[in-house]
Amino acid sequence: MNQTLTARRGLLAALAGLGLLGLLGLAASAATTPPSAATLAGPGPQLASLTLSAIPQNTGAPRTSFSTSADNAIYVQMVWTHLSGMHDAYLHITGADGALYQVLDVPFTTQAGPAGAAAVTRAQPGALHPVSVQVAPATAGGNAVWGAVPIAGSWMVRLPGRWHLDVTLDGGQSVYGSVKWTLTP
Repeated sequence: MNQTLTARRGLLAALAGLGLLGLLGLAASAATTPPSAATLAGPGPQLASLTLSAIPQNTGAPRTSFSTSADNAIYVQMVWTHLSGMHDAYLHITGADGALYQVLDVPFTTQAGPAGAAAVTRAQPGALHPVSVQVAPATAGGNAVWGAVPIAGSWMVRLPGRWHLDVTLDGGQSVYGSVKWTLTP
């Protein structure tokens, strides 16, 4: 019995040693890896502005307070620079209780659709029908994209307080912008 335990402990120690050597090797190779071409090419996508309003396509003053009894939705305007082509902006909405409430996908493109096409669409894995893609018009500050966070008829009406929204791009983990707002009854 003692010999079996000793043999198992020896095997575990040997495996742990190999794992540590493997980690050291990975750290050494990561330290000597040259920067990628994308890193050297210049700035990547940037969120130039992030504003909230209660009216779609609103050009008025941004808002930081919304009412569950007066506002149907929160419209999120994102102005992107240094990007082109098809992208997905993800709106990560955190409730007043600090828990993730919802993640909304806002697909957009910086390129106009085919001539004569009523709308730009694309196939999306897991979606039964093609998904509408917003064409982000070029503005003086970049490409303007709009997303909508529903208030009316959603669980949000039961959760007044200070809310938080983070914006990520194309499924990445980098947060490009954040904004907070207050939701009142």
